[in-house]
Amino acid sequence: MAKNNHEQPETVKSRKPAMTIAITALLLNLLLLPGVGSLVGGKTKTGLAQLIVTVSGGIAMVVPTLSLMTSLSLTGIAIAAAGFMLMLAAWIWGIITGIKLIQNASVN
Repeated sequence: MAKNNHEQPETVKSRKPAMTIAITALLLNLLLLPGVGSLVGGKTKTGLAQLIVTVSGGIAMVVPTLSLMTSLSLTGIAIAAAGFMLMLAAWIWGIITGIKLIQNASVN
């Protein structure tokens, strides 16, 4: 059977989130927890990574802070500061992901 020269090749349409989902994802990343909005926006790997960084930073920040109540330790302060920086980095990363979702969103 001869192939018709007028056939268009099949294209794979990239999945773009709807604008309302993209805005919701940004707000969740900004106000709730970095990574949750990314998961809602369809960025599974990025969202999971953001959640892991956020939770790790939170644990690194809280555990030494609790131990500081009994004794002051420079190491504990350094670990808590590193945990805070991890959480801050995840929060900024979540905002950037949310903004990218909005930029790539379909207006449907």
